[in-house]
Amino acid sequence: MTMRIRIVAVPPGEAPQWVREQWVGCELPLVGRMGGGTFKTIGVLKVSSYWAYFRESFFGKTEMVDGYMVDAAAAVRVLEMKSPEAAAWWWEHAPYLTRRGRFIFHKEACALVDG
Repeated sequence: MTMRIRIVAVPPGEAPQWVREQWVGCELPLVGRMGGGTFKTIGVLKVSSYWAYFRESFFGKTEMVDGYMVDAAAAVRVLEMKSPEAAAWWWEHAPYLTRRGRFIFHKEACALVDG
């Protein structure tokens, strides 16, 4: 059974406020079997490729976040059902993530979904 989270508060991040607001109410499947953890992250607009992520990571420009990991493309497809405009923002501004990346949602913005 795939574990899921429901976004219950506007998550922090680099996306515009109106885009982040649209996540509230979305239920997203978690990656893997774990419920959450502490992850090394970098803002979605700071890098445009995996190489850029590794470069930023090497220079210590990451942040440790207590949260939940979801597949970015799957999350944006869920968001698209609620707000095609917000999803379009992600497809346009974070294409490397929405192809095969991951989003980390801060724990305080989420609730685990039973069942």
